[in-house]
Amino acid sequence: MKRVALVGSLLLGCTIMAGTAAGIPTGGAASAGGSTSVHLADIQDEQVLVLKDACGDECQADAVAEIEAAGCDRVRLFPTIRMASVRCKGTGSGVSSPADGVPSGGFDLSRLPGVESVSPNSMVFFESPVRSPGDTSVVDHRTTDSLGMRQEDEVPWGLDRIDQRSLPLNGRFMTPCYPARGAGVWVFVVDTGITAEHPQFEDRAIGVLPPGSRFDSAEDESGHGSHVAGTVAGKTTGVAPAARIVGVRCLDDEGRSSIAEVLAAIDYTAAAKYSHPRRKIVLNMSLGTNLTSALPWTLAAERAAKIGVIAVASAGNDPVDACRFHPARAASVITVAALTREDKLADFSARGTRCVDVGAPGVDVLSVDAFSPETGGLVVKSGTSMAAPHVAGLAALILAEDPRGAELFGDEVLRRMTKAAPIVGGYPLAWANPSCAMPDGVPAGSVA
Repeated sequence: MKRVALVGSLLLGCTIMAGTAAGIPTGGAASAGGSTSVHLADIQDEQVLVLKDACGDECQADAVAEIEAAGCDRVRLFPTIRMASVRCKGTGSGVSSPADGVPSGGFDLSRLPGVESVSPNSMVFFESPVRSPGDTSVVDHRTTDSLGMRQEDEVPWGLDRIDQRSLPLNGRFMTPCYPARGAGVWVFVVDTGITAEHPQFEDRAIGVLPPGSRFDSAEDESGHGSHVAGTVAGKTTGVAPAARIVGVRCLDDEGRSSIAEVLAAIDYTAAAKYSHPRRKIVLNMSLGTNLTSALPWTLAAERAAKIGVIAVASAGNDPVDACRFHPARAASVITVAALTREDKLADFSARGTRCVDVGAPGVDVLSVDAFSPETGGLVVKSGTSMAAPHVAGLAALILAEDPRGAELFGDEVLRRMTKAAPIVGGYPLAWANPSCAMPDGVPAGSVA
């Protein structure tokens, strides 16, 4: 992982839709779409432009001016990750487009100043989490004691697994090396939104829409995003129960989205880091696709990581090489495969030694039920989407303990969470090492 700072433009503002967490900028864009779903007609003739790294404010302004002069519209800049989306009539249906980004009117998007590549703003249909046999809601009555230990019969097995070297599970989740429990860290969950009022989040969560969003609410209408966020930072279901959650909605209730919607969410996260470089920020991406037109997701994740965002992605719910998927294939992203309660690689998990970095629990994971906030309900789900937030939570634990955590990059965070880790299912287990003194003598929560 290269540690090259990317100089980017500021992205100011978002639409605050739910929750009360402080510290997120409140001025700026309102929702443009007024919708709760994404349809093919919404992105008719839209293209995604990847700009060169060196294309700063002036270059981007020049490109926008030429686009608008050519009669194109719906220009949506993602300035921190150096990308944009635009509608030029005649460029395609949202599934494919003419070669080289040239619409029927003859305007060649690829010849714009600073443009590196052009691809269609395709529709993406995400897989649902793998169905779990016990996929039913339960009510949460558990408590956490002052030492941060859950009582023996009440610990989600995924938390129980990541604090010990081997089976059997001991019924506890202890993080003595991480007493801050993720405090001071912001974890951005780009997903289906969030039910921020669920008691598991204790007023530490907020739902947002990035500028130009097609949605009119960041409320989770699917359940996926809230479940993921609960594994990151739920009061009793989360790895880092003191971290703050920003649920950035980019998927609809049926798991549909577009390339540009996800780029907007990644750009919003990257901008938060760029504009607040001392802030400790983790990005969880429990999503992915093998569409060639989604290559910008991989590039966007790389660019976000270069400015200090700790990026985590699910490997994919297909037992093939994870390098086939975006953004899982990104070199600077921590890519996570799913493990079973029996310490095996889940049969549905993507795999491979080139693109998978770690394994984490991803089968029958108990976390937030978005549809029962009044009762504090929980639900069991399975998938690599459920494995990734264990790792995002561990990243939050690591950043919180280090006074220089805001300066860390993904490779160092990965090194710390896998130092002396057991190999489970063919991969290092992402774990909260219970021994605060690492083998090379470096305390778990300090700079090597």
